[in-house]
Amino acid sequence: MKNIIVKYLKQTGTPQVIDNGLHLFKMHDFGFRGVSSVESAATGGGAHLVNFMGTDTMAALIMLKEFYGEPCAGFSIPASEHSTM
Repeated sequence: MKNIIVKYLKQTGTPQVIDNGLHLFKMHDFGFRGVSSVESAATGGGAHLVNFMGTDTMAALIMLKEFYGEPCAGFSIPASEHSTM
């Protein structure tokens, strides 16, 4: 998925997005809403954070800090329901 995002950012004339690392925020994780447990949210959210940095799944951030020593694996973005600001 990240490769597809990078490909089209280059094709559409926005390489500065890649140069500034902002492509890592083009796929945001709101996955805590649709899972059956905190553990599922943590593992799914942690997997997402291998390739991207945008998340609202606190369980993933906590798991990555506790088990991998990552002080801040991801960040939130300003958003309101289904829109980013």
